[in-house]
Amino acid sequence: MMGRKKRILIIILSIITSLIFIIGGVLIYLNCATDTFKSTQELFYKYLYQNGDIADVFDTNLLDRYYQRIENNSYNGKGELTIKTGNTDNSESDTKQFDDLINKTKIEYNTKSNSPEKKSETEAKIIYDNKDQFKVNFARNDNNYALKSDEVVYKYLLLRNENLREVYTKLGIENVEKIPNRFEKIDYNIYKNMKPEDKGRILSTYQNILNKEILSNHYTKQKVPMQVNGKQMKGNVYTLTLTEEEVSSLRIRLLETLMTDELTLKYIVKFLQLDNSYTIKIKQAIQEEIDDLKREQIQENGTIKIMVYECNMKLINTKIETTDYNYTINNNNSENSQKVEIVKNSNDGNNIVTKINMERTTSDAKNSLKIEQISTTGETITDKNTLIIELKGNVERDNLEVNVTLENLIGNKSNIINYNDKKEFSNNVEVVNLTNDNSVVLNDMTLEEIDSLYKSIVERIQYLYVEKLKNIGFEAETINYQGSLKWSRIVDAFDEDEFKSQVQRALNLAKDDLQNKENYKLLIEQAAGDENKIKQIKGLVTVERLKETGLDATLNETDNSISIKTNSETDHKYEIDYENFKISKIQ
Repeated sequence: MMGRKKRILIIILSIITSLIFIIGGVLIYLNCATDTFKSTQELFYKYLYQNGDIADVFDTNLLDRYYQRIENNSYNGKGELTIKTGNTDNSESDTKQFDDLINKTKIEYNTKSNSPEKKSETEAKIIYDNKDQFKVNFARNDNNYALKSDEVVYKYLLLRNENLREVYTKLGIENVEKIPNRFEKIDYNIYKNMKPEDKGRILSTYQNILNKEILSNHYTKQKVPMQVNGKQMKGNVYTLTLTEEEVSSLRIRLLETLMTDELTLKYIVKFLQLDNSYTIKIKQAIQEEIDDLKREQIQENGTIKIMVYECNMKLINTKIETTDYNYTINNNNSENSQKVEIVKNSNDGNNIVTKINMERTTSDAKNSLKIEQISTTGETITDKNTLIIELKGNVERDNLEVNVTLENLIGNKSNIINYNDKKEFSNNVEVVNLTNDNSVVLNDMTLEEIDSLYKSIVERIQYLYVEKLKNIGFEAETINYQGSLKWSRIVDAFDEDEFKSQVQRALNLAKDDLQNKENYKLLIEQAAGDENKIKQIKGLVTVERLKETGLDATLNETDNSISIKTNSETDHKYEIDYENFKISKIQ
């Protein structure tokens, strides 16, 4: 579960480093080759910014070259997607029927792409137990996009990528002004092509805020022993210490600056391929975040420390200490391998540890990226997620093959997604032409025509759904899967501080409602002296706000306590203090 509020760690790292990374690592504190004349503050940022090398693990340059190759060259391609799920101990799953269905199903596709003519087509099919069950065709001719399935419609349904709001209006979609009028591919080279003077200006703007808001006495330097490549050595640790109140104030100041920073907003809109009208919407979202921060309750005596360890003018590791968690970031780069390790330790005495390891290996004929997250409680692995991406072939000259494996393990439940894609480059690739004879253009249809087409498609799909299920041995009414299969994001299966932050946000909003909304104030006044009734009112308002933040919350009528469902396999009990509107763990 991901709350709107981010952890203090994420907050401070995003504030201090992300803006720096975005502008390509132009660092004002790295102008000198030595550290002799630099202040503790300057040295802290110098080595903190070296964490930007973490981005090397993802090798965006290789990704750019890959997409340029397939964008600028014609090819024939094919691919396959499979999912395997079940219990690792060979015990019978409580979702066996669904598991069997998934394990026997796969998606295959064949693709043709003619780059000079800006055409492509793909035939995708769903296969169950090695038998074709459903086919669908996708096609693109320049700016025209189309799809069809011979079992549903006999012509391509074509959409011109222009004046899309008009089409959305015909489909009955509201607030179309919030939707782009045409879709564009995101150009990831936009930030690389920024003007040097713009990079410098953006960096200077936000670095000046850090310098102004964070006084020099918040930075310290200390000589410490440390292990470097298995050897005991002497180095320096540079530490920044902030209270939670100072962090909140810093966030507000940075966001207020962004509100009026037209240059940075321009690049954000440009990067996202949005029109200029979206600048207003972005500013509105920023203002909402500022308002939330000003209402947010600050934990008393809470602090965050960022410690940067350096030896022989090289970053060794970075540590972040908060009230609830400690984090360590290690990176180790060599000529053919880049490794990063992030370790998160809980401070609540439960011995919960989460490790994220990222490793990239490179060679002329093969590149791979592995990301692995393992969560443990004591010696027990509670959650494990692994992502492996492998590219075979030289991007500049060979045919290419991409393999992606995503494995998720919670308890004894294993889920594995495998994706394979092969591309053979050729100068002679024939692709279907989209014409008036084989296509119907949605942009040109009337509202009545679209409505009639929609109803026909829905009816046909409903019929096919029942028939296809019969083909694989199921009756439609027997498919009643409640969601026991869990695909966890590559972080904690139950991220406790995110959960508490999300609940706290709802509590802040509920408190604001009870203090400022007349209907709630009246109810509280009418219940004067009836503590149980007052608690019930507060509970109902809180549950309403909890649900708005995406949490599955219910009010227990017997004692007016609140229950919240999580994805955790372990029960976690919390108490909500309605006097101070805070959440605390009791078990």
